[in-house]
Amino acid sequence: MKRAVVVAAVLVILLSGCSSVDDLVDEAMGGGVIHNNGNQTSANAITVGDCLNDRLSDAEQDDFDEGVTSIPVVPCAEPHASEVFKAFFLHGSEYPGERSIFDEADTTCETAFEGYVGIPYADSIMSISYYTPTEASWNNGDREVSCILYEWDLDAEAGVDIVGSLEGAKR
Repeated sequence: MKRAVVVAAVLVILLSGCSSVDDLVDEAMGGGVIHNNGNQTSANAITVGDCLNDRLSDAEQDDFDEGVTSIPVVPCAEPHASEVFKAFFLHGSEYPGERSIFDEADTTCETAFEGYVGIPYADSIMSISYYTPTEASWNNGDREVSCILYEWDLDAEAGVDIVGSLEGAKR
């Protein structure tokens, strides 16, 4: 399973990336898949530079409390909700707990931000979230954290569609 956490604390999306057998079972049961435009990609298979159509409404979020198994990936030239800008692996055999994982994701993602976007995070209009292992996925060997960029309109209290890659965008 993957869990997505929004650093700006405005939006939380739980994502789970499971084994291919688990993906098939979840899909067959009609859950775990965000059905937005885009090619479905396992939560464990997204890579730096992927543009995602993974925004969920509050009503949809309730359906995904246990996470999702796949995420719609679209070409960055098309409108999308977010973009993967950094991936890294955690270490250890024991699950360290959410707080520890979130603290490491906060630090690593914020440090990597300027190298990808081209300006410091504090000067940017972009926000950061991350996909992290859940305890269940950790126990299945998942250690990857994916750092995600998105734009949030505070006035509208909604995500803003992005067109084009954010690499070097200096936004």
